[in-house]
Amino acid sequence: MKKKLKAVLFDMDGVLFDSMPYHSEAWHTVMKSHGLTLSREEAYMHEGRTGASTINIVFQRELGREATQEEIESIYQEKSVLFNSYPEAMFRKELMVTAFDVKYGKPNPEPYLMALKKGGLKADEAIVVENAPLGVEAGHNAGIFTIAVNTGPLDGQVLLDAGADLLLPSMQALSDHWDTLFEKNT
Repeated sequence: MKKKLKAVLFDMDGVLFDSMPYHSEAWHTVMKSHGLTLSREEAYMHEGRTGASTINIVFQRELGREATQEEIESIYQEKSVLFNSYPEAMFRKELMVTAFDVKYGKPNPEPYLMALKKGGLKADEAIVVENAPLGVEAGHNAGIFTIAVNTGPLDGQVLLDAGADLLLPSMQALSDHWDTLFEKNT
């Protein structure tokens, strides 16, 4: 290895925990209940955005305006209640970076820069493992070597176009080739 790898920064939803089907279903169901359209597939394209940003994109597209703070809070609360009715994973909370830790969501690099800060790391001491275009873009823009793992329905080229340094077809492929990947790519 050309550098000393100290950390792997995993995106949670869709990578460590197969929660994107739950997120996508919750977004679709709640938006539909408000007379708005957000397909399950489109939800994957917004993965990593803040809830407010996702809601505003739909409001701007369909209503020609931004959502009010009250609408954002109400819709996001409904989505959260539905999502939280699904199975939950366990993680070390002090090392997690969530929407509550950052001002800007992905594709802004702030979530990964915050992860580096929490871990006391430099960009060249970590890699990012992501499955969403916005997350890949965030990792890339944070200056961190970014592996895209295509766990969803998107064409892999979308992940490469977002800035992935490497594209793999599954988490199993990442596991199977872990040792050889870093001999060649770091």
